[in-house]
Amino acid sequence: MKVLALLVRTTDRLIARVLLSALFSAAVAAGVTLLVAYEGTRQWPPQQLTYVAMVMFAAFAAFGAGVWVLLRAALRGLVRTTEAA
Repeated sequence: MKVLALLVRTTDRLIARVLLSALFSAAVAAGVTLLVAYEGTRQWPPQQLTYVAMVMFAAFAAFGAGVWVLLRAALRGLVRTTEAA
């Protein structure tokens, strides 16, 4: 039962970290995309293609941030396991 409780707590924290990191990086990527598009064209509101590019960049940034957090957690768990053994 203690192992299950530990697993649930660890998973909840990891999911929250992944979602928060993905959300933050997607927002930054979307903002930077809009800023670069405005500086390049000096036109506001942007064209529809700019919105498509913004969504694509934000999705890639969110995916990258989520994978980074998961890999970092896996590596940290591997290091702790090898130190304990």
